[in-house]
Amino acid sequence: MLSTTKEEERVVLQGVINQTISCILQYANSTRNEKAEIYRRNNLPAIISSLIYPFIARGVVVKLYVTEIGDLVSKKNCAKAKRIFESKSTKVQFILETIQLDQQPEKKDEFKALTTKKGLPQVFIGSYISNEFHHYSHIADISELEVLNDSGDLDLKLVGFA
Repeated sequence: MLSTTKEEERVVLQGVINQTISCILQYANSTRNEKAEIYRRNNLPAIISSLIYPFIARGVVVKLYVTEIGDLVSKKNCAKAKRIFESKSTKVQFILETIQLDQQPEKKDEFKALTTKKGLPQVFIGSYISNEFHHYSHIADISELEVLNDSGDLDLKLVGFA
């Protein structure tokens, strides 16, 4: 077993952080096609998640407001949003809170406090600080969610970097 000092650990961690920051800056200043390549080559979400997640008390939280009643389009879009986030759980660490507004009417006031938009699904990405939800990103509809997912930017939001 190798014995390492705190200084050696700090140097290694600093190297990983510098490499990650370099990847993020390269990603941020790239075209859409370049972003996809950087994303695949560096597995950015996994790197960032492994560095950041241990330092976040309860981690990144996704509040997904959905319904199973109403018009067919809303139901299909809500199901699609659920599938997108369920597929992400194998790549990035986050907590998914699915709120069924048709089955949890007491959550409607909470929903109204977060947005004036009425369509579903609605997505809020944030974290809990002192048992209070603080959102820092709002995804207003399924088309925006799909664009973020296809570009890889959703993964960055899920690790708190977008």
